Amino acid sequence: MKPLVIYTLLISVCLFIACKKKDKNDLPEEVPPMAAVSTRVVSAITDSTAIAGGNVSSGGSSALTAVGVCWDKKPNPTINSSHTNNGASAGDFVSQLINLKVGTTYYVRAYATNASGTSYGEELAFKTSGIAKWKLLSKGPPAEDFFTLEQKGSTLYAGTSEGVYTSVNDGVSWTAKNSGMTTNTAIWTLAFSGDNIFAGTGVWSGAGQQGIFRSGDNGNSWSLVNNGLADLNVGSIVVSGSTLFAATWAGVYKSTDAGNSWTAMNSGLSDVKAYSLALLGSNLFATTAGGVFVISTSGGSWTAVNNGLINFPYELLVIGTNLYAGAPSGIYISTNNGATWTLTSNHEIITALVGKGSNLYTASATSSPKVHFSNDNGATWTDRSDGMGLLNVNLIYCLYIMDNELFAGTDQGIYVISL
Repeated sequence: MKPLVIYTLLISVCLFIACKKKDKNDLPEEVPPMAAVSTRVVSAITDSTAIAGGNVSSGGSSALTAVGVCWDKKPNPTINSSHTNNGASAGDFVSQLINLKVGTTYYVRAYATNASGTSYGEELAFKTSGIAKWKLLSKGPPAEDFFTLEQKGSTLYAGTSEGVYTSVNDGVSWTAKNSGMTTNTAIWTLAFSGDNIFAGTGVWSGAGQQGIFRSGDNGNSWSLVNNGLADLNVGSIVVSGSTLFAATWAGVYKSTDAGNSWTAMNSGLSDVKAYSLALLGSNLFATTAGGVFVISTSGGSWTAVNNGLINFPYELLVIGTNLYAGAPSGIYISTNNGATWTLTSNHEIITALVGKGSNLYTASATSSPKVHFSNDNGATWTDRSDGMGLLNVNLIYCLYIMDNELFAGTDQGIYVISL
C-alpha cells in the first residue's frame, strides 16, 4: 500500500475517533433555568390570619433572590399581589398571612425568584372564618345614587345620578367621565360593544332623559346617538354580536350600525313601555308594562310568555339556560325559554338580580332592603343582608359580582361584601 494511502487512512481513523458522538451519560446534566417550587397546604385559618408556605426543591440555574407566598382575592396571585419574603434559600419555608378580611375567599401560591424569573407553585384557595358583613366601599363621586355597575378589562364603570364614573382600584376611588354630557345626567344602563361604550339615560330627580350616549375612547368623551328613537328613557341595552337592542318607554329598538341609527321592533307588544332586556341563545326577552315577551334576534314579532306569573316583572337575568324574572311578588324561574314560570321566592319587590355560575343574588325593597342568595336555582335561599340594615340604605338599585366580592349600588353609595 502506498504511503499516501496509509497516511490518509490514519487521518480518517483519527478524525472518526475524535468526532465520535459522546455517550449522553458522559454529559453533565442540564439544570432548568427556573426554580421549582410547590405550595404548602394552608392551615391555622382565623378571621384575619392564616399559615401558608412552600418548598423549593431546586433553585434553578442561578442563585435564588427571594422565596415566599403571594395571595389575592382574585385567582392567580403574583408577587405584584400581597406577598411575603422568606429569604432566598431552597427547602421548606413557612409564611404568615396577615390583615385578611373576615369571611373572605383567598387564593395563594408559593413563589421562588432567581435571575431567570419567578416560578409559582400550585394555586390553593381558602376562606377566612367569620361572617362577612356589608361595608361602605366608597361614597365615590358627588352622586349617592348608583344605578348600574359594569366592568371592562380592569376598569369598573358606574352609572349614577350624576353621569358616568370609573374606578381602576375596585371602587375605592372614582373619576368622572362625563365630557359631552350635560349636568345631572342619570345613567340607568351601560353596555359594551367592541371599542364602544353605550350609556342609556332616564328621568331622575332633577335630571331629564337624554337618550343614548356613545363613547369610543373608554368614556373620556360622549356623544348622543338617538337617531330613530321615539323616547329617550332607556332602561336597558344588550349586545348580540354587532347588534344593539335598547329598551325604552316607547318600545324596543335595534341598531346594526353601532348606534348611528335605531329601528323600532314593537310588532306583537301589547304595551310598548319596556324596562329590561335579556338574551338567551338566539332569543331576546323583554319585560314591559304588558308582561314578558320574547322575539328572535333575527326579527319577527314578539310573543307573550307570562304563563305562571302573578304580576309582571321588571328585572330579567339569564344563568346558563335558566331565565329569572324579578317581580313585585318575588323571583320567578323559567327552564323552557319562558313558556312557563315558577315562583321560587316571595321576597317582595325585586329591584336587582345578578348571577355567577350557579349562584344567584337578589335585592328586594322591603321596609329595609334585603339581599338573598341561592345556589340551587332558587329552591332555597340564604339571607345575605348582614349589616345592611345598619347602613342607612333605603334602596338597592343594582348588584354586581367582581372576583369574590358582591357590590351593591344604592341610594347611599356603593357597598361591598366578600363572598
